[in-house]
Amino acid sequence: MVNPKDTVAVISVLKAHYSDDVLARMSLSADKTPSTQNIASLLRPELQCEWYATLKSSGIMF
Repeated sequence: MVNPKDTVAVISVLKAHYSDDVLARMSLSADKTPSTQNIASLLRPELQCEWYATLKSSGIMF
């Protein structure tokens, strides 16, 4: 079982080094590789929550 705090910490580090569009592409690529599918499925919901919160706070909704 993965600790949710660890997931948030990993995302914070990734976001410090990569833009949102790069993180989205990394997530999609990770889905296509069996050895990285598990981590992608753990990190993606956290990324999506952050992106949604950013869109909502800036008034951009689709």
